[in-house]
Amino acid sequence: GKPNPIVPEEERDWFRHALDEVRAGRPCRAVELERRRKDGSTVWIRLTNAPIPGPGGEVEGAIAVAEDITEAVNDRHRLERLQRVLRARASLASAAARAEDEREVFEAVCRAAVMEAGYRMAWIGLARDDTARTVQPVAWAGVEEGYLDRVRITWDTSETGAGPTGTAIRTARPVACQNILEDPRFAPWRSDALERGYRSSAALPIPGNDRVAGALNLYAPEPDAFDDQELTSLIGLVDDLSAAVSAAKVRRVRREAEESLRLLTRALEASANTVVITDRDGTIQWANPAFTELTGYEIEEALGQNPRILKSGRHPDSFYKEMWDTILAGRVWHSELVNRRKDGTLYTEEMTITPVTDESGEITHFIAVKQDVSERKKIEKALQESEERFRSLYENMTIGLYQTTPDGRILMTNPALVKMLGYGSFEELATRNLQEDGFEPEHPRSRFIERIEREGEVRGLISAWRRRDGSVVWVRESARAVRDSEGKTLFYEGTVEDITERKRAEEALRESEERYRDLVDHSHELMSTQSLDGTILSANRATEEAFGRPVREIVGRNISDFLVPKYRDQFPAYLRAIRERGEASGLMRIRKPSGEERLLEYRNSLRSEGVSEPVVRGLA
Repeated sequence: GKPNPIVPEEERDWFRHALDEVRAGRPCRAVELERRRKDGSTVWIRLTNAPIPGPGGEVEGAIAVAEDITEAVNDRHRLERLQRVLRARASLASAAARAEDEREVFEAVCRAAVMEAGYRMAWIGLARDDTARTVQPVAWAGVEEGYLDRVRITWDTSETGAGPTGTAIRTARPVACQNILEDPRFAPWRSDALERGYRSSAALPIPGNDRVAGALNLYAPEPDAFDDQELTSLIGLVDDLSAAVSAAKVRRVRREAEESLRLLTRALEASANTVVITDRDGTIQWANPAFTELTGYEIEEALGQNPRILKSGRHPDSFYKEMWDTILAGRVWHSELVNRRKDGTLYTEEMTITPVTDESGEITHFIAVKQDVSERKKIEKALQESEERFRSLYENMTIGLYQTTPDGRILMTNPALVKMLGYGSFEELATRNLQEDGFEPEHPRSRFIERIEREGEVRGLISAWRRRDGSVVWVRESARAVRDSEGKTLFYEGTVEDITERKRAEEALRESEERYRDLVDHSHELMSTQSLDGTILSANRATEEAFGRPVREIVGRNISDFLVPKYRDQFPAYLRAIRERGEASGLMRIRKPSGEERLLEYRNSLRSEGVSEPVVRGLA
């Protein structure tokens, strides 16, 4: 029952079986056994057992032969490890061929190291240029179990940078830790590593452009897994990794370039502007669909042709020479030109030609971007003509136009207003302030300001302005207030009509009417106006005295209302005479309210010119 120091517990069944075989007279197959020497080193032996027969054929004993095969076993193990690494490299090569980017390559090499090379865990860390010089894990495979989240690894000279990973990155050389349990360099991570079954470790630097980019880190479940030969073979794996990363970068760059080219092509093809690419000699090599829409030529017809197929003959040779001199000098050319479509019609296009150079700076192609501006040119021409008409109208119209600020400064006027106010130029007028001396005192500008600020506009406001020489000009003004988004008045703009002559005519007419009214009112003859049906429209004081009634009781009533019956019967004949002959005369007898009668001789005539309605003028 005591432990056997020679035969471990797990091998006792085999030894019992071997003893049974020998007792039965049969040799036992050889077995390879691992043993530990007194100095602690490992030794491999091949053990062979055979029976020793006696004279009568019975088994008298047994012979056991132990052969030291340590070197052979180690050679075999090294070969197996090399084969695993080779399988890992083959697996990496297969996966790398399909990898789209560096991360996929990193993940592929970690999987290959675990699944093909038999390591317990593999991970790749990249060296960051931060202050702490941290190593950032980017890919891993195998029994990781949160190890990379728990440990902190750097590539500086501190304790966390003294392990295999940090040293490999710093020195650009492979570093092995053959016994995690005993190696002092692994002290910061030892407990976490042993918990996950890591017994030895190796870190191999991954070369970058100008320094080590990071490290491939491998963990084996047994000590002494990384001898020089193993590290040499693993360097080959890292070389494959570097090549695969480079290839993946090339594929990624090519893929991105192809995608960019596809995107650019789609954008150019979808562009509303025409895009044409020619070689250095001007031969068309590519055009987008808008070219067909613009020129009428199918793209297939244009390829291989020179853009001169579009020449209209409207430009001199010097025009094209200047264009070629510009673009062959490497400068961008931009202009408008008239070209001819396939059907012979002319159109105006705006074109920009940009030279394209190679790496040496030599011009290889030209890119022309065109757009049809025929409609725009028509609109511009129409707008120019409209502006010219407006300018002519603006400068020659008799009505004044202006813009002024609320405080009276003049911002803009047309020539008519400059002339209206007696100035020789706008610059002279602009020195004047309307608020201070622009209005007559009886018509202050404050009335205008109050009304326009309250209502936002004024229409037909009659004012008296002062000319340069101090004389008065009567104006009829219409204006509006222009305000900003917050409602603050920026300026007033409006029109001014000179009505001075009209005001004078109105004043003269008023005075004439007053004189005429005075004459009529003081005449001893009866004077009145009537409508065609005899209704009295106006009457003077003499009529008031003759009728015995105030004028207010006469106007609006019919003449027949005041006639005695005999003359009232004759009144229709009077009206017919007025309508047919335009005049009538005779006698009429009227009765006053007092009953007194008066006989009047009348001479009436019809006026139809210069009045809105025909009117009868009465004189008696």
